[in-house]
Amino acid sequence: RWGNTLADIRDHADYQRHFLRTASRLLQPGGELVYSTCTLTPEENEENVRWALDQLPLALLDARQRVLVDAAEGAPCDALAGLANCGLDELQRHCVLRFSPSSWDVGFFVALFRRLDI
Repeated sequence: RWGNTLADIRDHADYQRHFLRTASRLLQPGGELVYSTCTLTPEENEENVRWALDQLPLALLDARQRVLVDAAEGAPCDALAGLANCGLDELQRHCVLRFSPSSWDVGFFVALFRRLDI
């Protein structure tokens, strides 16, 4: 079901938060969680990452280090960074991956978390 209205998009984002909450409960401390969507709405991506950081025992890892060779050397990759002004600071924006359909065959989003030991 595609989000045709803002209400649909918010409903999808809320539904995804249930998945994040459940996954974080099942994950052992130190375990890693990949959050990936095939949508480009900030409500379902950057804003859900912000929500997870604020509400769940999760820390954001740099997903670029697992995917991009240059990122392992600390090179910025602005083309794949998360959107600005959508809840993430500059460092966090550059830890997520946002693939635009204008540059790739499809659009999708990836964030990588580690479960904190609390």
